[in-house]
Amino acid sequence: MNSKDSVFPLINNELETLRPSGNFSESISIPASGMSSRLLKDNGELKEILIETSDIKGVLSLFEAAHVGTHEDNILEDALPFIITHLKDSIKGGSGSISDSFANQVNHALEQSLHKGIPRIESRYYMSIYEADETHNPLLLKLAKLDFILAQMSHKQELNEIFRKCSENVAKLAHTRNRLVENYFMAMSILFEPQYSLGRIIFAKTVVALILVDDTFVAYGTSEELRAFTDAVERELPSFPQAAFIYSHQHPYYSWKMAPPEVFDWLSKNPKILVACARIGRLINDVASYEDYNAGEEEAKNKLEEICEDAWKDINEGLLRPTDVPREIVMRILSLARVVGVYYKHRNDGFTNPATVVETHIAALLLDPFSEPEI
Repeated sequence: MNSKDSVFPLINNELETLRPSGNFSESISIPASGMSSRLLKDNGELKEILIETSDIKGVLSLFEAAHVGTHEDNILEDALPFIITHLKDSIKGGSGSISDSFANQVNHALEQSLHKGIPRIESRYYMSIYEADETHNPLLLKLAKLDFILAQMSHKQELNEIFRKCSENVAKLAHTRNRLVENYFMAMSILFEPQYSLGRIIFAKTVVALILVDDTFVAYGTSEELRAFTDAVERELPSFPQAAFIYSHQHPYYSWKMAPPEVFDWLSKNPKILVACARIGRLINDVASYEDYNAGEEEAKNKLEEICEDAWKDINEGLLRPTDVPREIVMRILSLARVVGVYYKHRNDGFTNPATVVETHIAALLLDPFSEPEI
């Protein structure tokens, strides 16, 4: 094995030096700096290694790792264009033969990285990839399918409840978008676990109200009416977004209880990870919904997307650092950023025009039946 083909064992060895301390986030800076000097004397050397290595699975792992980077991780970020090129060449046969199943996995990864994807969607897709792999474990696949089917049944029942209680009222409001299914899909993507049934329903209904307010502002109310409405909301419901966010994720057996005061205190201080998520949601929506495609606007969109990528690094750093709130709260912020990224992928407004992006995902999670595995 030559030095170029041994790059991935070398990376693994370097990562092992981070584990003995038991605190990956605190120990990462110094060893990572050392790894930089040993793996990369200059940027070109690592890129050359990546281009010539035949370990396509290792290159795919580096691709996925690059999306979990922080502001301090510039090695993989610099090499990412070359990693992408190498993966594309591998699919075409330029770097050796790979199986059709793995080629599909590479294609999907290039379209949607795992870290920024919605876990429920990625799990559904990977089960199909795994099933096509001749080395798959049949029992493990059966258990995964059963778990998916059981959760799907619960999700369908919840969506039916939302339709039963909300569809008639929404239909009466001609000026607002009817997005009950899309609202529930968003809630299901953020809180897919079975124990969060009540949270999903509350979240979906809350978004119905938010859409009503948004559409009213855009197309219905006068300036004077909207100003008065805004003043009333700010005066009477100053903590409504935080309260709705917290309440929607609570376990159904404890949803009647107020979240601990430290959670509200933490959110009220606008932690960096929350600000980053809000920034992604605002800017990626603006990029997708603006339709003036002159050269100046294109440059502005590119800049906004760069800001969103920078915000993702803030989120990744926030995931590594300990907080004063339960991990579940932090993970919901990550989930929300993931959902926004999928809804507005490739500058499409998947919420206003679901057919462009999310209808396929909705069908995969709520409509398309899995072949029930034999037990």
